[in-house]
Amino acid sequence: MKTVQFILSILVSICAAGMLYGAITTYSPMKIFSVTIMGVICAGCAFLIRISYKELK
Repeated sequence: MKTVQFILSILVSICAAGMLYGAITTYSPMKIFSVTIMGVICAGCAFLIRISYKELK
């Protein structure tokens, strides 16, 4: 189960990185807000990977 959680956290992190890239490259009047929110989500995903890796070890 811990291995599945680690793999899923990596997949979620990849998706979040793609969404952050899309938020940065797309023009929008609220660009700063969307980039900030996506940055927080990416940071949370990185934290999730760290936690699940520590549990896996």
